[in-house]
Amino acid sequence: MPRDIEVLPDFEPGELIFSPIPEFSYTGNLQTELAAGLTAQQVLTVYECMLYIRHFEEMVIRLKQGKFKALPDYKFTGATHLSIGQEAVAVGTMSAIAPDDYITSTHRGHGHSIAKGFYALLGASAKQLSEFVGAEAEGLDDEQLLAEAIQQHLNRTMAELFGKEEGYCRGRGGGMHIADFNVGHLGANAIVGGSYAIATGAAMACDKLGNGRIVVCLVGDGAANNGICHEAYNFAAMDQFPRGTPIIYLIENNQYGMTGQQVGEVTGIDHLARRGAGYNSDNMHAEVVNGMDVLAVRDAVSRGAQLCRTGEGPVLLECLTYRYMGHSLSDTGETYRSEREADAWHAQDPISRFSRQLVEGRVATEEGL
Repeated sequence: MPRDIEVLPDFEPGELIFSPIPEFSYTGNLQTELAAGLTAQQVLTVYECMLYIRHFEEMVIRLKQGKFKALPDYKFTGATHLSIGQEAVAVGTMSAIAPDDYITSTHRGHGHSIAKGFYALLGASAKQLSEFVGAEAEGLDDEQLLAEAIQQHLNRTMAELFGKEEGYCRGRGGGMHIADFNVGHLGANAIVGGSYAIATGAAMACDKLGNGRIVVCLVGDGAANNGICHEAYNFAAMDQFPRGTPIIYLIENNQYGMTGQQVGEVTGIDHLARRGAGYNSDNMHAEVVNGMDVLAVRDAVSRGAQLCRTGEGPVLLECLTYRYMGHSLSDTGETYRSEREADAWHAQDPISRFSRQLVEGRVATEEGL
């Protein structure tokens, strides 16, 4: 192709300067968000969605243990990767993007899928909800229709884990490959880092089509050490895309991959957000976010989405969080993390801390919650 930029020899002494990468810059709270325009109903909806994810996955544990009362002694087989403790990332992200924006997910993606579908249903018209619900929609008012749609969404998600035809992928995907193209969920992926390229391609398509949509590529900390991660970052940040690639790479850093931890073992850095400095002079707008604070995640993703929509993508966010369970239900985590560490993260539980804010801020009572 024609070259219009001359690359001339320039060997003047100097230094490369890297601008700072923000770390936990969010200083807001529930009161500041309410004062800025977030409604009481919106924050209660955030709480509700986190509860859906938590209770959904806790039911999976009971099923695995044969302790679910409705199905005594039922044996739930197959690998199951739970995100209990990480609900703030899923809900903070989905509450900050548009219903028709795209996401890609990971093998630990129940929460992403539940939250994406939940917020898509909240933004749906009565006609769309009726089509989703089907025959059961007859005679329901708007509130009942939404409640039925949410219940069916949870049912279809669980059915996919069971390998049933009623699941989102007709039972062929299971928990690690769940997808719903109707709401922009381009799929979970059992290949660690497998969605990096899919998401980047989708973002390039959004740019070329000019549809105004963005892509959030949710990946784990283990994926950030794979080659496809660096290929995707480099591709998305290329100068030949004048409007920037409309993608947020969101690293859900729960501290542990399957075979190692990020800090002090499989990397030589304290934060994976540092990687952004390697791809463009904006550091990919990288920042480190408190992934146990749903409002902090929502704020970071909202700002990242705005950058993407105004042609300043890509964006790199690292949300620090913690998986309370093991890598899968066959892993207890006892051999590689201390009781002190686990207790410290449980003290930061995203649902408990948000419920306290709701009560302290008089948005809800403890009984109401």
